[in-house]
Amino acid sequence: MTSQKNDQYEETIIIKLGQTEEFADGLYKIAFDSYTQNFGIKCSLHAAVVPTFIVSATTKEKQGYNLTTVCIKVETANAEKVKTTWKTEGISLKTKLQSKSYESVSKNTNLTNTTIKWSGDGKVHLTISYVVDGKTKEQSYEILSLATTEKTSYSSTKVSSEKKIFLNSSISALKYANLTDSQTASLKTISGASKQTKIKVPAARVLAERKKLIKSIDRALIYIDFSEKDKESLLSIKK
Repeated sequence: MTSQKNDQYEETIIIKLGQTEEFADGLYKIAFDSYTQNFGIKCSLHAAVVPTFIVSATTKEKQGYNLTTVCIKVETANAEKVKTTWKTEGISLKTKLQSKSYESVSKNTNLTNTTIKWSGDGKVHLTISYVVDGKTKEQSYEILSLATTEKTSYSSTKVSSEKKIFLNSSISALKYANLTDSQTASLKTISGASKQTKIKVPAARVLAERKKLIKSIDRALIYIDFSEKDKESLLSIKK
């Protein structure tokens, strides 16, 4: 049982004679070593050998995809029987993520550098498991939310060119992609397209125009500095 008072923590631990218990989230161990009538209870306190994994990530926006580099460093203590496991939600991977196992990793060394090539809107979960005193422990991270994004600056000529490409694609989509009223209103406002008359075309053409629009939005998000509100609107059109 743990309680807090004036920024101090008090933790109640029940220990049997000859046994060891962890406390403070596994950072320390206390052992009930012995008990004698003359000298009373003898306990020993130790800092548990718990490794700390420092995970950092950087995302670079590329044309049509993103490139996220993940660095994992081991600090505090050596790590034993380490395994990294990846899980994704809602994104498309250009490269497959591989789980890796390590029998032992020395402290103050890099566990691994992993590069993720991806597109879409979702999450990448990393779970690191390791063994301390025979017990398996885990640390989990959501990589894309902790990653810092390095934005590439483009010339005004390039941005102007990309705006024209996006405008033309938007005009085509407004005509043939059979968008909803809200999608139509958002796309017209963001792209600057004039009012377009919807033209009824076969379902295959509608699907092709929608795919073209999604690719166009992905490209525009790289080169054009939209407001956060406009980005959310464009991403909702893609769904």
